[in-house]
Amino acid sequence: MDVDLSDSATPSEAAALAQDAHRLVGADPQHARTLARHALDQALAAGDAETASIAQRTLGMISIELDDAPTAVGHLRAAIETAQRGASALCAAEARMSLAFALVGQGEATQALRQARLATRRDEDGSGPLHMQHALILERLGRYEDALESYGRALRIVRRTGDLLTEAKLLCNRGVLHTHSGALRAAEADLRESEQLANRLGLHLIAATVRQNIGWVAALRGDLPQALADLDTAEPLIADAGGTRHGLFEFDRCYILLSAGLTREAMASAERAVDLLRQTAMGSELAEARLALADAALATGDAQTARACAEQAGRDFRRQRRPDWAGLADHVAVRAAVQDSGPSPELLRRARNVAATLDARGKHTAALNARVLAARVALALGRRAQAACELEAVARARRGGPVTVRVAAWHAEALRRVADGRPTSALRALRAGLTVLGQHRLSLGATELRAGAAVHGNALAALGLRLALESGRPGAVLEWAERGRAGALWERPVRPPNDDALAADLAGLRTVLAAGREAIPDSPDARRLLRREAELEESIRSRARHASGPRAGDGGGPPRLAVLRAALGPRALVEFVQAGAVLAAAVVSGGRTGLVRLGPLDEVQHELASLRAALRRLARRAGSEASREVARANAEHAALRLDALLLEPLRARTGDRELVLVPTGQLHALPWAALASCAGRALSVAPSAALWLRAAQRRERDGAGTLMLASGPGLPGAAAEVRTLAARHPLATVLAGGDARVAAVAAALERAQRAHIASHGIFRSDNPLFSSLQLADGPLTVYDLERLSTTPRDMILSACDGGVSAVRPGDELMGFSGALLALGTSALIASVVPVPDEPTQRLMLALHERLDAGDEPAPALAQARTDALGTSDADYATAAGFVCFGAGSRAAPSSS
Repeated sequence: MDVDLSDSATPSEAAALAQDAHRLVGADPQHARTLARHALDQALAAGDAETASIAQRTLGMISIELDDAPTAVGHLRAAIETAQRGASALCAAEARMSLAFALVGQGEATQALRQARLATRRDEDGSGPLHMQHALILERLGRYEDALESYGRALRIVRRTGDLLTEAKLLCNRGVLHTHSGALRAAEADLRESEQLANRLGLHLIAATVRQNIGWVAALRGDLPQALADLDTAEPLIADAGGTRHGLFEFDRCYILLSAGLTREAMASAERAVDLLRQTAMGSELAEARLALADAALATGDAQTARACAEQAGRDFRRQRRPDWAGLADHVAVRAAVQDSGPSPELLRRARNVAATLDARGKHTAALNARVLAARVALALGRRAQAACELEAVARARRGGPVTVRVAAWHAEALRRVADGRPTSALRALRAGLTVLGQHRLSLGATELRAGAAVHGNALAALGLRLALESGRPGAVLEWAERGRAGALWERPVRPPNDDALAADLAGLRTVLAAGREAIPDSPDARRLLRREAELEESIRSRARHASGPRAGDGGGPPRLAVLRAALGPRALVEFVQAGAVLAAAVVSGGRTGLVRLGPLDEVQHELASLRAALRRLARRAGSEASREVARANAEHAALRLDALLLEPLRARTGDRELVLVPTGQLHALPWAALASCAGRALSVAPSAALWLRAAQRRERDGAGTLMLASGPGLPGAAAEVRTLAARHPLATVLAGGDARVAAVAAALERAQRAHIASHGIFRSDNPLFSSLQLADGPLTVYDLERLSTTPRDMILSACDGGVSAVRPGDELMGFSGALLALGTSALIASVVPVPDEPTQRLMLALHERLDAGDEPAPALAQARTDALGTSDADYATAAGFVCFGAGSRAAPSSS
């Protein structure tokens, strides 16, 4: 039946029009506004005060929905006056409650509560929505017990009257309230019932908001893949709605990304939340977004921005009479101040006050973190008694709750034991905390999430390493160096539940990139393709993150020293660690373990940057002869200094043995062969001793298999390289020209024992899992590799930057080398700098000669440098650039 919008509608038709508008507020606010305006005009003309008040209230609610709080307040005050003139107490009460809600959004807490109290004086069957809105206002103001009681009263009324729309909204709001007290089962039960009702009523935007909240509960449970999947499901509708809903969505996403250790993305979400909410005049939500931005800034190391945002949020919360939120803001502000300016008695006082305030307001998780902060400051100031008092309260939380709380509690317990002079007992507490984190990491299927999880264990691993270094025991240093690195690579990545969709996105990305190469630069088509490329990359990342881990396994961990020594045999292992401002190395060699202090970290970083820059210039053969001579001199000087800082002090322990090097931080990108101590020497570079041991033992078990050869487009030298190798190996699988497509190469990799790919290589520092090898139909990315069921035992990438990795906290590596080692490859030979084509071709052919003669990859690469390369600048850069990652030779027989 059509609705009459003419000016001559009857009073009953005007009332029906107003009710229709009211029902459409959440589903179609723009159409609801049109209906409400017509209803208001007709009601005023007919002198129908009750219908006019309903229409005015509906216009106010629409303004709230569209984030225009000042306009909402005007409509709602008019609705109250109109209802009072018409002696309609219920209409006046409903308008008052809507006004209270708008006032909360503007931060006017006192006025909001006054209007809510006036509205809920009625207790009739029709007042269920009033009690629900009153509960929501109490919740926003931190009065959670009162809010829960009011929600219960409202739910009884709406179920008695059959008001399904209000019931759906109420259950969503009460579900969110349950999360504040940690009642996650109750929260999820309410939210899922709300989602079912919203879908049944066709309220898809409300259903999307509920799904967002279900994702938040999943995050609180520690199920990050499910949380991210829920947010991705909800996002399209919420993003289209814009305004407050989208701002609050980005707020939630910020905190979920922070819990996943994805700090840069979390920062971007917080910035979007602030931008969106700043446009809405909804002061309470804006203050919350500013606090999220402060948290994200602190996680990225920007203490000054964090401090400014937290202090502004704190001022806003106090003005809005929201003491619980003000306590949270104070906590972030104190953390930022300590990070920015160091510990002080004043910051200790503030941290203790914040902890007490948060406990009193029921914010127990934040209070625990504030107490840990207070204890750290007290210890730094030498106030051990105060520190012990704070830590004792925190340590009780280590047995249950969210993983971040349990890890923080074990850290607190370790600090308490250190303060008591019990370092050995403290190490046991640190191991327990890292075990909790390891179990959590097993629940994550995506490499990116596993690597991000390491951030939660950084403080534990750093304290353990510090205690080990202070003990002077090399075995302890090796153990704690291992506990703090590369745990994400121990389990292979898990295919996401939407793997077919991920494959389709990867194929779509290749199509878009191919079209982009043909488009005119900066044309509309080129810009459209760039936007589509970004959309596909975001979709690929999101889908990959939805994978859950096996939730069972040993999670890696330090190898037993006796087993490691036996596996090394005549080799020497060097594990680098950061000890304050200097580097140190734990050395396992000749059946003994030692600890050596090395050079200052800042000088090592400076010389490493100089060496890499010089090698890039030599590889390009750009500039004048004089400039190349300077570059060569710079490279040789930097290599000499790095050798003196890193390896020369170890000579007495390593001798001329084959080396296994386990770098830390920027050393993962070091061209080791440029150092004099590595000249002509077989060496393997591994993310951790545990991963080297596993890879070396795999070499014993894996027998001979097929050889796969592939070449990418645009490199005549690569095609010639593969043709020559194919002639030597008539049984090899050869993919060249148009045959070297991603699907074909991926399938061949699953069957090969040794693989060689010669192509353009691109390292993506902004997103390492999109690092790629260019094939006939586009890029073979790390995401493509992670979809393989198995990978070759030995892999050779004759490409620029094929061995470069992004290094995340905890020495978590993201790039080709980490992905292949996690998937089962034992040895990867790849470059860590750009390399020139012609000498690379010579080196690769010589390398295969040695491999065909039975040499293992590490000694084969060392000998190939001598056989194929001379002393020219290009040869020098090529020799330095290639590294053998993983285990370049078998474990010693005695380890079997």
